[in-house]
Amino acid sequence: MPLDPRLAPVIAMLAAETVNTTGTAAERRTDALARREVRGLPLEAGGPDGLATRDLEVSGVPVRVYRPGPGRLPGLLYIHGGGWWAGSVDESDATCRRKARDLGVLVVSVDYRLAPEHPFPAGLDDCYVVTRWMYDAADELEIDPERIAVCGASAGGNLAAAVTLRARDQGGPRFVAQVLEVPGMDLRMVGESMDLYAEGYGFTRAGLEECREFYVADGDPTDPLVSPVFAAVHDLPPALVTTCEYDPVRDSGEQYAAKLAAAGVPTVLRRWDGIAHGCGELDVILPDIAAAYREELNRFLKGHLS
Repeated sequence: MPLDPRLAPVIAMLAAETVNTTGTAAERRTDALARREVRGLPLEAGGPDGLATRDLEVSGVPVRVYRPGPGRLPGLLYIHGGGWWAGSVDESDATCRRKARDLGVLVVSVDYRLAPEHPFPAGLDDCYVVTRWMYDAADELEIDPERIAVCGASAGGNLAAAVTLRARDQGGPRFVAQVLEVPGMDLRMVGESMDLYAEGYGFTRAGLEECREFYVADGDPTDPLVSPVFAAVHDLPPALVTTCEYDPVRDSGEQYAAKLAAAGVPTVLRRWDGIAHGCGELDVILPDIAAAYREELNRFLKGHLS
């Protein structure tokens, strides 16, 4: 279907921006955050929503924990996006607050190390350390170790799939479900959607290739923990995979979902037509889409965490 016309001003604004491509990664992260504020899409600060939050370190990995109420709750590990080189627990604060409140679960958001300062497997290692901690510290956290799921968005969806694969292969803890939101699952950056939408829809092929170079460095982009489309996907938890029609990484997410289903993993693939990468979070511009998107994610997670 045609691109939702409400996105046209945003895409035009992105195309007109002067992007810092020469500064350090840290400088570019700061610039990217400032551009988001200028666009009129400010990050929501956590408000008085009744959640108890605390920041702590798990074996040196910073995490933020969100508790919506007392008692023994299900748990959700949340892994933010940002192309493996940007993003933070602060930038995903509003998302995690909504998930904790709407699902009634304890959310652990992991502030994993970022590329290029810390290329693969540093970020994945951090996510796995926090995964094991959630299970080992279940009594302390007051969560049910039999009801822990993982959710990641964009690069975080890639990491969520990879940490699930690692847990299976290393005999680690097993999630009851995995939610992979608009994930990039083939870091070769190839495919029909990459050819069709790599210019003019927010992302560019050059930008995505830079993300890969930052994250993979001198490694192999076909490593199954880098590009899960190359993984053996038997014996994995039920999955919800979301994609967007006008998204260069769309096909890789859909290929992974098809592979999961072919291996007998209960899998729901949901393509959102007419929108571009990540638009399920744009409440100001697409309030109806954002609300419906979150409703589907919440329904899937509640079904596995209840």
